[in-house]
Amino acid sequence: MNLPHLPPLLFAKEVTKKEQNTLHVKCEFPYSPTLPMLLEAAAQASAGFSDEVKAGFLVAASNIVLEKKVDKTELIIKVEKEIDMANMAVFSFCIDGITSGKFTIYVK
Repeated sequence: MNLPHLPPLLFAKEVTKKEQNTLHVKCEFPYSPTLPMLLEAAAQASAGFSDEVKAGFLVAASNIVLEKKVDKTELIIKVEKEIDMANMAVFSFCIDGITSGKFTIYVK
């Protein structure tokens, strides 16, 4: 994945599975991630849908639920593209039993 982020804010490492509208992305964190770190990792993971390097901005988040505290530093995040319209896309994400939600990305 080609992202403009640098450590310690680069969480999304590699796409492990890709289907038409679904990605599974391996993410690594420097320590047990907080909810904002998990949301940022999901947003970074959405870059796996594009083969081009583009500037993307997280503009909205909704229905974010943290079901339990995270004690791992390596996770697989499942991201699903729900709506794709011009320069905006809506995604849902989940991490097994840990968190889930939706977010919107604006691509410039």
